[in-house]
Amino acid sequence: MPRPIHFDGGSDADHTAVLAAHDAYLRANAAFDWPTLKPIWSDDPSNVFFNMNGHTYVGLEHWSQLWQYYAIAGTPDECLAQAEVYSEADVTELAVAPIGDHPCDDISRLGNAMK
Repeated sequence: MPRPIHFDGGSDADHTAVLAAHDAYLRANAAFDWPTLKPIWSDDPSNVFFNMNGHTYVGLEHWSQLWQYYAIAGTPDECLAQAEVYSEADVTELAVAPIGDHPCDDISRLGNAMK
């Protein structure tokens, strides 16, 4: 169960805006949706972003390149082709976060196609 959030200052409107930006980031992150980052993160090229893996990325463009490298996105056939590249490289686990009206069906179809 999530803990309640305790803000130190700011108005209710500020709190709402911060939570909305955080939620938008989490959704973009789950889907490697780099275009959605543009309105969330500053495009100042001197900004530094720290990843939990210990890597540092300078500027939104650098961070976006990472997401584009790892993202599996496109039509179902394009996604399957990208996933097969990982499979051929002996990757045994993929995190999949489909976006659409029937995400469970999409995950099932991808899994069945990779057997």
